[in-house]
Amino acid sequence: MRIDVEQKSDAWLKARLGVCTASRFSDILPGVRGKYKVSRENYLYELAAERLTGISKVFRESIEMAHGNEFESEARDAYEFITGNIVTETGITILDDNLFIGASPDGLVNDIGGIEIKCFDTKRHLKIVVSGMPAELMPQVQGNIWINDCQWWDFVSYDPRITGTKNIYIQRIERDNDYIKTLKDECFSFLNEIDEVIKKVGE
Repeated sequence: MRIDVEQKSDAWLKARLGVCTASRFSDILPGVRGKYKVSRENYLYELAAERLTGISKVFRESIEMAHGNEFESEARDAYEFITGNIVTETGITILDDNLFIGASPDGLVNDIGGIEIKCFDTKRHLKIVVSGMPAELMPQVQGNIWINDCQWWDFVSYDPRITGTKNIYIQRIERDNDYIKTLKDECFSFLNEIDEVIKKVGE
């Protein structure tokens, strides 16, 4: 279910209230050694609080996020020019079989693909150009593929401070059904834990 509202707007915040979103899937999955991170528990109680109070967590924009928002449109235009793909902007997609799982894509391409745009600092951008998409972003990318029912997702890193063709890096990430199955299982388990917290509060 796609809800076409402007991202970061009040309507967008309302639509994602209490929703486990792809941008935070990395907090849900186990770490390298198979143990859950502290951020998982923090996120669990954050979403439980939103569902109990009906109030969204206060959104504070970091310097890095502000930079990304400033150049996201420019990066999208550059991506369209290079690939010939037409990107459709959208608000948030909510999973049909669980209304508390969603994703806010940076853009969709012909309903078969999408894009994830990152505008990091120059040092990190250069590292991506050399080594590829950071592994910690895979949960967000595969999560978007899953929730938006797509076959692929293009990761885009953009830094207008770099001159020449290396100011943009594009990497195609194909759908990985095994990865998505694990992601789905972890998300549903996570949401069951939130339900248990809410149930205990109501006792």
